[in-house]
Amino acid sequence: SVDAAGTRNSRQFSWQAIGLLSHFLIDANAADQPRTTRSGDPVVDAAMDYIWSHSHNQIGVPDVARYTGINRRTLERRFKSVTGLTLLNEIHHCRLSRAALLLRETDAPVKYVIGRAGFPNYQRLRQTFQKHFGSSPENYRSNHRKNDTVSRKPAA
Repeated sequence: SVDAAGTRNSRQFSWQAIGLLSHFLIDANAADQPRTTRSGDPVVDAAMDYIWSHSHNQIGVPDVARYTGINRRTLERRFKSVTGLTLLNEIHHCRLSRAALLLRETDAPVKYVIGRAGFPNYQRLRQTFQKHFGSSPENYRSNHRKNDTVSRKPAA
């Protein structure tokens, strides 16, 4: 429904648009971006594509295995032998990357970033940022803003 000022739907649309754009924002200089090279293993590449396309949802290793059609343990061994990482590590890396990107590139509230990046709650996001970046999500945002000299308008 729309409130008296007619802004509720447009605000919801704005958040949805930010969420969709987060899939296309790429910072070529950032180390927290997805790998653009293919592994050469079609199953591993399919798993990687699935993770980077769906990690904003509450997915886990069983979901990736189901998508690829391969036994979970077999997929985990194959993925690790090709990438050097576990499937769970890649899911966490993807979520962290998406959250960091949203914090750097948008004015979306942290509570929105939590959901768009696939974190279950603020505490998990905060713990992850503290571990990997040594700061809270809010401090990360203020320290890593792009174009700090350009005036930013809050998202509607």
